[in-house]
Amino acid sequence: MNRDAPIFLYTDYGHNGPYVGLLHAVATEHAGPIFDLQHDAPRFKPYEAGVLLQALVPSLPEGSIIVSVIDPTVGSKREGVAVSCDGNFFIGPDNGLLCSFIDRADKVYRLPPVDDDVPASFHGRDWFMPMAMHWAKNPRPGWQRLFPADVVRCDAVPSVRVIYIDAFGNVMTDMTTQRFKQGGQFVHNGNTIPQVRTFNDVPAGEFLSYRNSLGLIEIAINQGNAAQTMAVSIGDVLTLAE
Repeated sequence: MNRDAPIFLYTDYGHNGPYVGLLHAVATEHAGPIFDLQHDAPRFKPYEAGVLLQALVPSLPEGSIIVSVIDPTVGSKREGVAVSCDGNFFIGPDNGLLCSFIDRADKVYRLPPVDDDVPASFHGRDWFMPMAMHWAKNPRPGWQRLFPADVVRCDAVPSVRVIYIDAFGNVMTDMTTQRFKQGGQFVHNGNTIPQVRTFNDVPAGEFLSYRNSLGLIEIAINQGNAAQTMAVSIGDVLTLAE
């Protein structure tokens, strides 16, 4: 049984309004702790949100249940999916959000369909959280098993994209340190951005790129706001030096 498994909530809901609290309300009978992993995940962008989630998961304890809701087509005919991967269990919409975990998954399930009388606009509360509670009580739920080819996949994205912008205006990309060659540089307005270890390696007000705490390449301005200066948003493509 997984009754004591920690549940982590990962959504684009934001903290304003009742939505996060209502997710917690569904889980009041869960014996394990419930954590707000992140509620400002890339809004309406399953690919970017999925890359960010993949980078966050190594910090979570094995045996976690992650309820992931970035669901711009909520209420449509899109399905729900559950993925057992690397000792953790993910539940969310089948829209590409969880595709980073599919290829190495132990098991992939199609969630039972939501009841017709359930409101169409809040499947995080009315479908995905109840399914997480069901899994916690019964980790052999009898759900339909799937092959990786049965679920929505993410096409390979050859370009470098912005996947998150934090409160400081630092620009997180989907570029891993393995992909970003030593000495690689981004270009902004014709100027190269140096690759350094940390902020203090450049003067205040200057651009830098660096390996962030999640193992992804990030662009910042020392004591400044890179996102505003670059006029970039989540999903934008960045330019690398030739």
